[in-house]
Amino acid sequence: MLAAAVTSAAADERLGEVVVTAPSLAERRAAEDPTAFATVIETGAAPTEVKTLTDALADAVGVQVRRYGGLGDFSTVSIRGSSAGQVQLYLDGVPLSRAENEVVNLADLPLDAVDRVEVYRGTTPLAFAQSGPGGVVNIVSRRATGTPVTGASVSYGSFETRKVDLARSATAGPWDYLAFAHYLGSAGDFTFTNDLGTTANPADDRTERRRNNGFDLGDLTARLGYRPGGPLAAVLTADSFVKDEGVPGAGSVQARDARLRTLRQLAHLDVKLTPLGGLP
Repeated sequence: MLAAAVTSAAADERLGEVVVTAPSLAERRAAEDPTAFATVIETGAAPTEVKTLTDALADAVGVQVRRYGGLGDFSTVSIRGSSAGQVQLYLDGVPLSRAENEVVNLADLPLDAVDRVEVYRGTTPLAFAQSGPGGVVNIVSRRATGTPVTGASVSYGSFETRKVDLARSATAGPWDYLAFAHYLGSAGDFTFTNDLGTTANPADDRTERRRNNGFDLGDLTARLGYRPGGPLAAVLTADSFVKDEGVPGAGSVQARDARLRTLRQLAHLDVKLTPLGGLP
């Protein structure tokens, strides 16, 4: 009698529903397929190490990154063998190329404020105003989440390399906001062998320290969103970037005072209007 009761209780027991969510195998393969139309690079949480957008793009299939120096120096991106000028770069759908120079310096785009990078090879979506023969790289900045977030990180490394990140995001009723401040700088004073321009004569070679190779950059990204829950939603995004860097020149003849200053201001308003249920 007791055994029958235990058997009946076990038969009536029901386990809770278990839901497993994961990207399909086809989606994972598409992101790594060199013939795929698009690749999305997830940058994840704000990294504590000094990692740049150049490093993130260098791992993408079909993407070639060319660097003209170390951390903070000029770098470009090409897709499937195209030139750097044949690839259009966007920040949240806003083109970064200028009329006098279509090539965008990847070092001027801090990675820590980026949520993901979309790489479109060849054919590009109609949402972009213009596309290049090589493709489009769209950099999507971070969004506010339902949970309030406050974060800060500080890093320090070789050659006086330092990085500071401050972030805050929250929601209040139909409003949400996000502010992200980023600073990165380095002295870049590494040692190297100066051959004085006489490569065939090693007798005059000497070890020197790189001069006027430091840089300081700052970036502030702010976003204010209004989503009342109806058919209307609006998001205002502003991004400010400033960079001051030395131009050291050739290794054999170093420039002591040459400087380059960069200032970029971007602002855009996105308004989304969803048709009501009765409209086509």
